[in-house]
Amino acid sequence: MFFALIFLTLAALGAYFFPEWSWAAILGASFGCVVALRLALYFTERSKTASAKDSQP
Repeated sequence: MFFALIFLTLAALGAYFFPEWSWAAILGASFGCVVALRLALYFTERSKTASAKDSQP
């Protein structure tokens, strides 16, 4: 749900700041930003769990 809200917010801001862009471009850019954020969170979470497992005796 959190990522859906981010997507809708980015789409609304994109439509406001770039009215000359097509809806397909705005929605594609918003989706790309959400995917990049989700991947960044996924890989940083995995690195934290791996380092936590390595530090335990």
